Amino acid sequence: MSRYIRLKKTLSSFYSQIPFQADSTLWIAVSGGIDSVLLFSISKELFKEKKLKGLGSLGLVHVNHGLRGEESDGDEQFVRGLLENSSAQKSFHRLEWSTSERPSQEACRKKREKIFSSLLRKQDFIALAHHSDDLAETIFMRMMRGTGVDGLLPMQAMHGQRLRPLLGIDRKEIIHCSSEINLRWREDSSNKSNKYERNWIRNELFPLIETRRPGFAKHLNALSQEISTLPKNVAHNEPRALSHSEGISFYRRDELAALSAREIHLLWKLNRNHSFALHEFFQKSSGKFDLPGFQIWNSSALVMKRRIDCELDCVNEPNSTHFKSILGTWVLKSSNLELHRYERGLSSSLKNAFVKARVPAFFRSAIPILSLKEKQVPGIPKNLSTEQNFETVIGKVQYIPSEFAMRLFKELQFEFC
Repeated sequence: MSRYIRLKKTLSSFYSQIPFQADSTLWIAVSGGIDSVLLFSISKELFKEKKLKGLGSLGLVHVNHGLRGEESDGDEQFVRGLLENSSAQKSFHRLEWSTSERPSQEACRKKREKIFSSLLRKQDFIALAHHSDDLAETIFMRMMRGTGVDGLLPMQAMHGQRLRPLLGIDRKEIIHCSSEINLRWREDSSNKSNKYERNWIRNELFPLIETRRPGFAKHLNALSQEISTLPKNVAHNEPRALSHSEGISFYRRDELAALSAREIHLLWKLNRNHSFALHEFFQKSSGKFDLPGFQIWNSSALVMKRRIDCELDCVNEPNSTHFKSILGTWVLKSSNLELHRYERGLSSSLKNAFVKARVPAFFRSAIPILSLKEKQVPGIPKNLSTEQNFETVIGKVQYIPSEFAMRLFKELQFEFC
């Protein structure tokens, strides 16, 4: 049996696992390179031979990135030629770039993904020509950048509507099979440029490693598959979390400080460098730590994890007798008192009072400042979880806890003072 026939049988078996429907379209993403042209050729044959059971139609989608001038346009014309004498549907796209955009490989990938997502109906699928060498390169790139365990997980051959039929096939096998049938394809000249990290790994680094350790890429993929079978959840000491709103959560610092770097990685899906840095950070009593898309704020015994597009709205504007915030409502019981919101830059004695009472910095504006002439004191209640009247050195106040404050005490067992 020829290698091409064997590969064709492999793809037929792969496609037999896909729940195609009579109105489903299987789109093949074709760049013009050897991998995608071979995938389209075999898929077209299988569809013509009615071996893609249940499938309604086949389609070809091509994205012209517009970055290599005439060469890119030549790729598109070549791919259009693949549709001669074919009943396959077609969808051709050309990327547009603004002057402020940097057309990196990652930017191209995101634009392609957006096109693919808009193309697919819920009953459709798209086949991508990633192969086992692509997988090994991706894993190695992530390792170089300090990934955690999740970054070593393999691509999935079947992931929702995305299919990767060639994922178990290496580049050498694809070349052999293409040569057997005299397949024509296009070569992307940018693949020879080692200024791109993936190309440097593919063209320089992997061949060098293979001379000393043959089969290196296969061993890397085998390791990735083995890692995918490991438990993915944090162990028994997963910290309690209190969600205030979408994008904002609170944790006890001592519970986060007890986690290992690996457990932090598993909890928040961070890379290795960030996981180890956060492990050290949680040993400190206060500070801020910026992550891609998030900020961690450690203050007193509490930690806030905030998505950067979310703000913690601590307080409504106070009036003459009432102050309402995320922590509750304060009502003045003594005449001549005034209520103010805490602002940074006020007297050091006010800040010291908050620090002494262990009030996290991100909650200080949620507690009113009581004023009587020249005197100012923070209105910190003795207990956050219960309604109470309490007396300060300048007057009396009633405190009514919010639902959030009661949850903070109950779920995280956190209290001021």
